[in-house]
Amino acid sequence: MLKKKAAVLVRKLYERNGSVPDDGYELEWAAAFSACLERAGYSAEWWQEGETWTRELLPGVTVHSVTDGTPSMGTLPGLNQAFWENCGSYTLGIYADPLLAYPQVTDGSIVLLGDIPTPAGFMGPAADSLTREQQEEFYRRVFMGLACPGLVVASGLHYIQWAISTWHGLSHKFSYIPDCPAPLPAAPGGAGGDRLRALFSAPLLPRHGVSDAMRAADVVTARRQDTEFVFTGWAPPSIRPHLQRWLATRERVYWRPPAPGDFDGGPLVLCLAGTGPPRAREALAAMGRGGILVASPRGSLADFIIDGHNGLVVNPAAGELAPAIERVAARPSWRRSLSHNARLTAASYSQQRWEENWARVLEQARMTSGG
Repeated sequence: MLKKKAAVLVRKLYERNGSVPDDGYELEWAAAFSACLERAGYSAEWWQEGETWTRELLPGVTVHSVTDGTPSMGTLPGLNQAFWENCGSYTLGIYADPLLAYPQVTDGSIVLLGDIPTPAGFMGPAADSLTREQQEEFYRRVFMGLACPGLVVASGLHYIQWAISTWHGLSHKFSYIPDCPAPLPAAPGGAGGDRLRALFSAPLLPRHGVSDAMRAADVVTARRQDTEFVFTGWAPPSIRPHLQRWLATRERVYWRPPAPGDFDGGPLVLCLAGTGPPRAREALAAMGRGGILVASPRGSLADFIIDGHNGLVVNPAAGELAPAIERVAARPSWRRSLSHNARLTAASYSQQRWEENWARVLEQARMTSGG
C-alpha cells in the first residue's frame, strides 16, 4: 500500500548552507516527528529556507531548502509559494508556525503553535521601529496563519488561551498535544548529596532570564552553604570577561559545558523566560531524571507543573526566585518529594501517548480534507 505524503514547512533545521547546527534540538524533534508520521502511514519530507540544497534527515526522509529573498514582517512568502507549488498535491501540509502559513496554505493543512507570536520574536530589534499600522498588519498575518489551515495543534494550553481570547472565532480550530521527553545521554546514577544545585542551561542572555538567575545566585549562596549554582548555557564573547570576573568573586557558582548527569540528584532546573532552553522535550526529560522545574508562568512549561507538588511556578521579575530556592533547600524531604513527583509526571508524557495524540489529529485532518 502506498503511503500518504506529508510535507512539513519549517524555518530552520539545518544552517542556510546545509551544515548541522550546534543546537540539534530541532533536528532531533524533526526525526522523532518523521518517525511518528511514518507510523501513522505518511512519508515525510521537510522544507526550509536556505541556499537551495537537498539533504537526507533520515533514510527516505529528505530536507529541501529554498532561498527566500522577500522576508516580510516575519513571513517568508517566497518559501511559502515554493512549498505550495511543490507540495500542493500532497495529502497533508504542516506549517511549523502561523506566519509560515501566510499568505496561502495547501489543502488538508495543519499549523503548529509552539509559542505566542510577537513582532520582537520574529523580527528582533527591527520590531522596535514598526508603526501601529505595521503591528496591526503583523497580527493580521498571524490571524490568517491560524484561520486558514484546517487545524491548529498547540503544544501549550497558554498558547490556546491567548489565541482564542484574541480571536474568539478560532476556538474550534485547536487541538492540544503536549510534547514528550527528549532522549538524554546515559548518565551515572544521581547521587546529588545534601547540597542543592540550581541549574541554568539557557544561553546567558537577558531574554532567557540570566540576570534573574545571577541575582538569585548572589542572594542564595551568600545565605546558604548547602546550595550551588551551575550555568551551562552558551555565553556570547562580549559578556565572557564580565562573567569570568563575576564568577571569580563567588563561591559555589560555576560556568561549564553541559554534562550527562546534570539532571540527576534532584536539581532545580531554572526555566525563567517561558521560551528557549530547556524547551518542553528537554524539560520533560529533566523531570524524568528527577529534576525539579522552576518555571515562569509564561510559556508551556508551567503546563507540566502543579506548584509545590512536582515543581515550582515563580515570577522572577517579582523577586520570587531566590526565596523559592531557599525554601526547597531548607526542606530536604520536600525536595525529595518534588523530585519523585516530577519523575511520575514525566512518565505520563510518554512518546507512545504523543504518537497516539498525533494519530488522532492526523485522522481528523484527513477526514476534514476528504483525503
